[in-house]
Amino acid sequence: MKNLLDFVQIYEKVFYSYLSNSIIFRLFCFFIIDNDDAIEALHAIVKRQKEIGVTMNAEVDRHNEIIDTLTDRTGLLDDRVRRQTLLVKTIHRKSSALGLWIVIIILFIAIIVIVAVPFK
Repeated sequence: MKNLLDFVQIYEKVFYSYLSNSIIFRLFCFFIIDNDDAIEALHAIVKRQKEIGVTMNAEVDRHNEIIDTLTDRTGLLDDRVRRQTLLVKTIHRKSSALGLWIVIIILFIAIIVIVAVPFK
């Protein structure tokens, strides 16, 4: 690496030794203008990326609000479903069909007995 650095320094000395001061000044002015243009282009790119980042942040915030709303509503819906399930289980237990069928069969037997027994 040191040899390369030495070579570059020697090359610069030889290259610039054949140029006049005004040509060297013009070259440096050209490099400065070129660097300014590159810096302005880079600034525009960074500015655009910042705008994109701000827009993405706003969009992520909006999506987070939507997710929070959905989470809250899902929790409420889950509670309502549990409550309704308990009510259905209670109603099912209270209105058991077995007890009703026993009453129906007893009444049917009573009707048959009443019809079969003659009245005097």
